[in-house]
Formats: sequence, C-alpha cells, structure tokens
Amino acid sequence: MKVEQSMAVGIGALTVAAAVAAAQLGPGPGRRGPGPGPMAAEMRYLQLSDEQQTEFERVLEAQRPQREALHERMRANRDELREALDSPTPDAQIVGEIVIEGEKLRKEGRALREDASQALDGVLTPEQKRRREVLEAARALGPGRRPAGLGMPPLVEGPAWEGPR
Repeated sequence: MKVEQSMAVGIGALTVAAAVAAAQLGPGPGRRGPGPGPMAAEMRYLQLSDEQQTEFERVLEAQRPQREALHERMRANRDELREALDSPTPDAQIVGEIVIEGEKLRKEGRALREDASQALDGVLTPEQKRRREVLEAARALGPGRRPAGLGMPPLVEGPAWEGPR
C-alpha cells in the first residue's frame, strides 16, 4: 500500500512539474496559443535590452491595425479561392484572378514585415545585427532545416553552418 501511495504521489508530482514546464515554454511547434511565440524567441536570442524591446513592440503595435486588416483580407481571399475551386466547373479566369489577388496580399504582408524589420535594425548593436543575419539565413533554409549553433542540433546532415561571413 505504501509503495502504491508513493508511486501515485511521484506520478502526480511529475505530472504537475511537466504541466508547469510546458506552460512556461508556451506553444510548441505547430501549436498556437497564449505565451511566447517565435517573436519572443527571436528577441531572447538577440538579447534585446528593455529599451530595444519597447521600441520594437511600439512599431508592431502601430502596425497592428494594418496587419489585422491584411489578415482578414487574406482569409477572405482563401475562402473565395476554396469556394471557386469547389464549384462543379471551376472557371480558370476567376481562379486565376483570385490567385493573383492573393499574391498581391502576400506582397503587402512582406512589405509590412520589412518595415518592422528595418525598425528593429535601427536599434540593434553590431553584434545583434550579426545574430539577426544568422536567424535570417536559417529561415532561408526553410522549415525543418535549422543549422547548428542556435542552441539546437541541426536537422540535416553535413558540416555545421557558421552563419554569414
């Protein structure tokens, strides 16, 4: 009986510890929810000061209405495309026009991200800019192909990537 109680208490303690650890980490890969996301991880990696973080958050907050409106237009575009493709006889011209509009919206999104990126570059130290270049180069590799040296093992075989020169 005592062994069973000890095991139950131990399992309960491990469960609570795991839940607390998971809550502190925030959402994992492929999950969304409250807590720190990729932007918070990037800010930690760049080691931004409180002032730098505040400035970047100010830029993002100023962009929020534009981003939210753009996301809504992108969602509507995807819904429209899905509806056009699901029709019994999809009209190629209509589908093409919707796809072209979707590409215009993605370009708007890239422009907003570039504006925010330039604002961040304006407050970074040379070392932080170098770290940011490493992150950008890692992103360019695509999902699932992160390089070694960012605090995690590489997911691809080959020599360790050392960042931009």
